[in-house]
Amino acid sequence: MKKVRLEDDFYQFQNGEWLEKTEIPSDKPLNGSFVQILMDNEKKLMADLKEFSIKGVDHKIYNNELFDNFIKLYKKATDKEQRDKDGNTVIKNLVNKVLSVKNYEELQTILVELIGLGLPALISFGVQSDMKNASINALYFGSPSLILPEKGYYDKENPAYAAGQNLLAKYRETVTELLNIVGLKDTSTILSQTLEFDELIVPLSKTSEEASDYVNSYNPYTLEKLNSKTNFISLSSIVKTFVSDKVEQVIVTNPKFVEGLDALLNNHLELIKSWLAVKLVYSLAVSGFGTDSLRLKASEYGLLLTGQAEAQSFEKFTYNQLSNEFGDVVGTYFGKRYFGEKAKKEVESMVQEFIQVYKERLAKITWLSKETIEKALIKLSKITAMIGYPDRINPVFNHFNFDETKSFVDNMLAFSKVQVSHEFSLYGKKVDKDLWHMGAHVVNAYYQPMNNQIVFPAGILQPPFYSYNQTKGANYGGIGAVIAHEITHAFDTNGARIDEFGNINNWWKEEDFKAFNERSLAMIELFDGLEVPGSDAKCNGKLTVTENIADAAGLSCAYEAGLKHKDFVPADFFAGWAHIWRFKANKSYLELLANVDVHSPAYLRGLVQLKNFKPFADYYKLKETDGMYIAPDKQVAVW
Repeated sequence: MKKVRLEDDFYQFQNGEWLEKTEIPSDKPLNGSFVQILMDNEKKLMADLKEFSIKGVDHKIYNNELFDNFIKLYKKATDKEQRDKDGNTVIKNLVNKVLSVKNYEELQTILVELIGLGLPALISFGVQSDMKNASINALYFGSPSLILPEKGYYDKENPAYAAGQNLLAKYRETVTELLNIVGLKDTSTILSQTLEFDELIVPLSKTSEEASDYVNSYNPYTLEKLNSKTNFISLSSIVKTFVSDKVEQVIVTNPKFVEGLDALLNNHLELIKSWLAVKLVYSLAVSGFGTDSLRLKASEYGLLLTGQAEAQSFEKFTYNQLSNEFGDVVGTYFGKRYFGEKAKKEVESMVQEFIQVYKERLAKITWLSKETIEKALIKLSKITAMIGYPDRINPVFNHFNFDETKSFVDNMLAFSKVQVSHEFSLYGKKVDKDLWHMGAHVVNAYYQPMNNQIVFPAGILQPPFYSYNQTKGANYGGIGAVIAHEITHAFDTNGARIDEFGNINNWWKEEDFKAFNERSLAMIELFDGLEVPGSDAKCNGKLTVTENIADAAGLSCAYEAGLKHKDFVPADFFAGWAHIWRFKANKSYLELLANVDVHSPAYLRGLVQLKNFKPFADYYKLKETDGMYIAPDKQVAVW
């Protein structure tokens, strides 16, 4: 391969050889730094869980009653022969219940049952932090998902429309076979009614762009007002089924859906029944709640969507399903066994270091008033961090008791019931900010805006992101920039509208917020329309603006922090940044991400952010003729 000059394309310079030699695993749509760590974690945990399910848990290694309970379930889950013998009975019974509905009263009854099992329903209720009183849990009302991954796929003027038509053709083919396998009759009518109802939901749905602006998802309705939006089912009665306390307010995440709900229900009972039946069959089949052959058939639609060559093996699928569902239980085991206290302390120290650097940077900002800077400093000082794994496991797992006499699917449905019941029991209660929303084995990190909290699971705290044995520059360009990225989410276009307590609250002076929006718009323009290599897609600058702001400030903050250390080498830092964004994916998957993901494509994250970073240009003495050069007056810095 032809060697690229670092001055022209630093991403290719650092990753070109890797990109040329690396293959995409047949059971994944991509490969990259995140995926390689994920596969390493997966290999470790699959081996451990298999050994424990055969020999029992060695309590010298790990002694936890909830983990013991999980291993019993895992043993049953991995018995493929028995699961295939159990067949598709649960799916058939649920679908037949749906299709036997004769009126709206019976529809309401089945909706309650589906909600109680955590299964797809036309409406959804959930409990989480009140975005205007983040210390207390509120009740939220949501809308259903579409068949296609995003609203734009239905729009003839949208570049994704052609892909959407191909996906719908595959969906028809896949679902028809699923319906036949579970023994339903008149499948062509059921399918056509499903697609007709899906089209009715489209105009009531949000685009990915609209959904990414989560602050605008806060729309409080009184329960009385919500209930008045349709006469066909009683939303207040459904609420009372799940929430024992008196509910006065419900937060509506999509008012357009609520306002159109009555017309959606009116004279569409048969369409709704078919739509619910298909949603159930597909979701339960693809989730492995039937035979494995049914799961493999259901996965065919997803394979076309992502360009993945083949479905996961039964063993790998089962591991991923259960390690996700029981994330706290599995993750805590992983953290305690594989994540060292020494590493935890160093990462905790880095977090405090970056917060201090952020304070220093905020104090120097000239485009903000003193009053707004002081408010920002208060929010920054209130950020808390959780590193490695949780101090305690979510109490929901205490309420699930594995039943050896029942099938795997019945145990999973029982667990779903426990989860739903527990969630509703939290309504009106104080938010527990010590709980994690991601398993500690997961290769990711997040900022929780309602808690003003950053979380870094043990899963991501590994090379190339972090290693105790890596250079300071590599660690700061890897996990350091990610830590600073997550801190920045407190001040992105969503976080900027939330105060230090996690409440939606305008803490800005008007002229300052206007200046912030102008800088955010410049970031949108920097990325908008950039081509995504390996695909026909282009980057959506508006959809990705929060992540691009976080990347830019994260990179800059981590670099500034690194410069305070004598053993910091800038070249290692820049290489570390490029390495963490190594990414190779199928064309279909790249185009899917461009339509639905709030993150810019990894290539653009690794490349454009360095082009946009003046210290990079200074360090490598870039000239105007170099591909990595952007004129200083064209570079964008929000923070």
